[in-house]
Amino acid sequence: MTPAVFVNDVVIGGNPRPQRPLRRFWNRPVMYSIPSGLLRPGGNVIDIRLTANGAWGRLTEIYLGPEQVLRAPYAQRFFWRVTFLNATTLGSLMIGVFMGIIGFAKRDPVYYWFAAFALAWHLQNLFTLTVDVPVDNSLWDLFAYLIVGLLVTTGSMFTFRFLGRRHPGWERLLTAMCVAGPALLVPLLLLDVETFNAVGSMIWLAGLLALSSCPVILMARALLERRDLEVFVLSVCYLLTVMLGAHDWLVTAGLGHRHDGMLMQFAAAPTLTAFGIILLRRFILALEETDLLNRELERRVEQKAIEIEASFRRNRELQSAQALSCERERIMRDMHDGFGSRMIGTLSRLDERHPRDREIAVELRQALHDLRLMIDSLDDVESDVLVALGLFRNRIQPQLDAVGLALNWHVRDLPPVGELGPERVLHLLRILQEAVTNCLRHARARSITFTTRSRETVNGRPCVCVVVADDGCGFTADTPRGHGLANMAFRAAEAGLELEITSTPSGTVIRLGFPREDPLAN
Repeated sequence: MTPAVFVNDVVIGGNPRPQRPLRRFWNRPVMYSIPSGLLRPGGNVIDIRLTANGAWGRLTEIYLGPEQVLRAPYAQRFFWRVTFLNATTLGSLMIGVFMGIIGFAKRDPVYYWFAAFALAWHLQNLFTLTVDVPVDNSLWDLFAYLIVGLLVTTGSMFTFRFLGRRHPGWERLLTAMCVAGPALLVPLLLLDVETFNAVGSMIWLAGLLALSSCPVILMARALLERRDLEVFVLSVCYLLTVMLGAHDWLVTAGLGHRHDGMLMQFAAAPTLTAFGIILLRRFILALEETDLLNRELERRVEQKAIEIEASFRRNRELQSAQALSCERERIMRDMHDGFGSRMIGTLSRLDERHPRDREIAVELRQALHDLRLMIDSLDDVESDVLVALGLFRNRIQPQLDAVGLALNWHVRDLPPVGELGPERVLHLLRILQEAVTNCLRHARARSITFTTRSRETVNGRPCVCVVVADDGCGFTADTPRGHGLANMAFRAAEAGLELEITSTPSGTVIRLGFPREDPLAN
């Protein structure tokens, strides 16, 4: 504890009259130089006097020799006993604070208990390093017993949570012993210091040493179950701590070799380093996993937003289509019931025996036919040309039957040609109507043929094609022409269609194509 060294009854180092509380040199080497001239020829007496708390003082080996020989081993021992331990003490404090911050951020009890374990190691090493104690030596020893209890308790709690195993009964027992053990030593301290030191060193520390084997056993069982590298490293660190603790207990009890002094504090560096690296690795992996989950969540949210936007767009399109359909029905109803009814009523009052009324009737019937064609164009045919052609056939069939013109209908299924729309449908029907009208008025044909072709070349472009052909007299370049052909070309251009008209003395062929490179022609 507190040494004083005399050479030939002259003090060369230490305190020959120590005051309470005693200074504690129990964990650090001391080296004193003998002044020149103090040694006598022949025999010299070196006297080492040790003042301790009761009978619990100890001396390790004593070395005597030239200073230049002893300086190196002294510096080495001082490094390991003081300098290294100072660094370990500071490191345990930093690790404890850092892990406590992580535990606070993660709300994870594993990090909380490891932080407490690291801080308990900090206190243990601080106790070991302290030379000038602030209280009576017996109270300082009581503080040491309390620290060892905290170390065992926090280490066990951390182990339980690290392995994911709860032992409520064992945890309550550890907590009770950590608090109640030093409290039970207080009466002994007041009655007799020797008994206090004997019970504390021999019984209390032995009990804590036995309790500390619990985490080792749990780690060994976990290692047998899952062969995990982390569990293996922690098992080795725990076993090292228990072995060094057992060594220190034997030294304290006077049963072990004193040369190396106390060793358990050296277990703090590998244990805390290994534990800290493992938990830090877990924290980094958790951050990476959280980042992956966040990215996946962002991806899902973005995907869901796209789906919602698409659903909203579809709903909006459906609502627009429904509103447009209602508006079409209203327009068709108004045209049919209003303008159409008046035209039919006017037509019924005409007397076709008179030439003028007969001409008016023809014009009215043509106007009615145009009106029906406009109404048909308002039907929702989407991208199906066949629907538009079917509507057109229903309108022209009575006209053709009335004049005895045969209709050959070779309309087959066609690929979709995109959204037609009322305007495009009306252009299509007007072109076909003009083709039929020209056939009726000028061709003197016996039949007219409608054909569809999914692969056709019109004006040099690949198209989905509708072909209208008659077997009439045709026309030549010198034949006078009205506005019909020009209107057909204009409407084809407006609808984005290809129009090709060929005529021979054996008939006229009109080819109307939906270009395939047109986005409306798929």
